[in-house]
Amino acid sequence: MHADASVQETRVFTGFAYENSPKEAKREAEKRARQYALISGFLNEQCVLLYANSSRLAPGYYAGDAAINCTR
Repeated sequence: MHADASVQETRVFTGFAYENSPKEAKREAEKRARQYALISGFLNEQCVLLYANSSRLAPGYYAGDAAINCTR
């Protein structure tokens, strides 16, 4: 008997952004995480969003961070 030789690769990518609204900050952070995954050879369909957060730094200025998990 032979063990299954296929091995899946799973990686987590993070992204950060600073924008004028919480929604924009989260969206841009996720977009950057997905760009890093793309650069590493993962397809968008191979990735799922783990989280996207935003925090207010000052009036009209928000930080966003996001993480995605990719498997191939």
